[in-house]
Amino acid sequence: MTAIRQLEAAGELDAQARADIARAFEEAVVDTLVIKCRRALDQTGLKRLVVAGGVSANYRLRERLQAACENVRHEPTTHGDDSVPTMAP
Repeated sequence: MTAIRQLEAAGELDAQARADIARAFEEAVVDTLVIKCRRALDQTGLKRLVVAGGVSANYRLRERLQAACENVRHEPTTHGDDSVPTMAP
């Protein structure tokens, strides 16, 4: 955050820089969640993981969970077009 504040104070934090920072943050969070989801399935021996709530609406997370699993099924939720990834390795 210090580097971001310094860029902002220097007037060097334009719209593209903000978008780049936001994208990098999203990727870091998604990477962590995918790793933890796979680890949870591996450690528990469970065959299914349901991702629900607001985080499940993140397209990039759904995309990465699908890529991380051999068998991913999307079931519709009650919130319009959102899908809940159900991971079954």
